[in-house]
Amino acid sequence: MERTIMIAGEQDQYHFSQGCAEAIAELGAKAFISYNPADFDKCDAVLLPGSWTGINARLWGEENVGCDILDDHLDACQTEILQKAAAAAKPVLGICRGFQMINVFFGGSLYQELHHKDHHKGEHIQEKYHDTACVPDTLLYNLYGERLCTNSIHYQAVRAIPSCLQIAQVWFSPQVTEEEQVHFLRLCQEGAITETPSDCIIEAAVHESLPIVGLQWHPEILLKNPAHAADAKKILRRFLEL
Repeated sequence: MERTIMIAGEQDQYHFSQGCAEAIAELGAKAFISYNPADFDKCDAVLLPGSWTGINARLWGEENVGCDILDDHLDACQTEILQKAAAAAKPVLGICRGFQMINVFFGGSLYQELHHKDHHKGEHIQEKYHDTACVPDTLLYNLYGERLCTNSIHYQAVRAIPSCLQIAQVWFSPQVTEEEQVHFLRLCQEGAITETPSDCIIEAAVHESLPIVGLQWHPEILLKNPAHAADAKKILRRFLEL
């Protein structure tokens, strides 16, 4: 039976939602774009796409100091959609801002502006690429192995992560030694990391009991540039199988 995916984001000039809908269609599923919670019952799963709109820091108890573009209505609608998805145990994939929203929804916080943003923030949708490490015995490790190259278009990132989300992938700044990386990944595997320093950015996480996955990178864009980095179809197909 063909699955229907709700792309719960805006339609704007950057085409993040449209790109996700095209990627889902390329893999043989149906997709519609709407972040109206009333449309939730029309879908089998939800994809929260990226956006240039930031998440209001008041949602985790801080004053907003890092984002010029906010949309409280989008925040509220995506929060309600996540409430519905969690209650119904429907699969959710969060991409970039969508991953950040998942993290905040479950009680985490964000870096409002990264110290290492030059390693992460592309211009418009001209993404950057960087090497990342996957945490052993996680979904990302099982799909991609120890290392994978991903794209990056963001200036905010997960900071404090709730206990229900397992860290699955990490970017390390060049200043982090190989020994320190191995130690950090082991702590992630043990579930001992509750907040990350800005030189160890969480690139993916998986919910401990619900079919919810978050990615800081953009698989829908990688589909158009397959020679540059990881095989994006692997994670998108896995999402459609949840």
